[in-house]
Amino acid sequence: MSKVKTGIVMLNLGGPANLDEVEPFLLELFADREIIQLPFQHWLGPFIARRRAPKVRGLYDKIGGGSPILRYTRAQGQGMVERLDRLSPDTAPHGFYVAFRYIQPKSEDALRAMAADGVERAVAFTQYPQFSCSTTGSSLNELWRAAERTGLRDAFEWSIIDRWPVHAGFIGAITPQLGTASQVAHNSFISLLVEQGLIGLMLYLLMLVSAFLAVRRLSLLERRFGLVLMATLVVAMLPLTWEHRKPVWFILAALVGLAQAHRAGIAARSIGREPLVVPPAPRRPVGRTAARHADGGA
Repeated sequence: MSKVKTGIVMLNLGGPANLDEVEPFLLELFADREIIQLPFQHWLGPFIARRRAPKVRGLYDKIGGGSPILRYTRAQGQGMVERLDRLSPDTAPHGFYVAFRYIQPKSEDALRAMAADGVERAVAFTQYPQFSCSTTGSSLNELWRAAERTGLRDAFEWSIIDRWPVHAGFIGAITPQLGTASQVAHNSFISLLVEQGLIGLMLYLLMLVSAFLAVRRLSLLERRFGLVLMATLVVAMLPLTWEHRKPVWFILAALVGLAQAHRAGIAARSIGREPLVVPPAPRRPVGRTAARHADGGA
């Protein structure tokens, strides 16, 4: 085999190729704290994985007895490097290397194969259809850890492709193929449910509710402004994936900060208006005590 100049590492979670691999796949998945963080994960993770394994095994059995992701990834990789060889002869020949997170082939396999092929430049190419600190981050972090374990940290010149779904070139290439379907709006809350799960969505909604309750404590004019701003923000998030955008966090932080400043101002004014405590006047003596005082204390 000729020397490979540029290697593309195709990163993904992977999937069990047969029914016997289902439980080992789940065990590794539930042990990864970059994907799922559980209390007592060392014990709870394996317990959940083994409890879910029979059901998941049945689902894979219905689609042919295993995940087709390795077969599809290899077919995609082969077509990709053939096209790259034609488009970029200066960086050719190109080679692809599959690196799954929880099943073979893993990052160590890809790195050792690249070293054996004499790869000079490497491209970490995540296959996830969105960027996420959990899925994308877990695969990239494992790739760097595997490079340390195998002693190949400095063996290649690295580049990273991890946000390709929002690249203008990718969007421009697929838009004509999709036609009117490309204009279908996305929803921030559905995106959160898909990427972060039900718990992530509930935490995000709890944050919005907390901001709403903070705004309700404002004075009338400020409260109206804050509620209109929050309503505009929520309506904007319905057709757009804005959950990770900086303006969203800035607006929510500004509203909560305004509510806290208003609360602090009320507390300061209440302290300033606290009534002065006047000591009681001495009581005038009455009766025989008063008469003695009048006679000079006799």
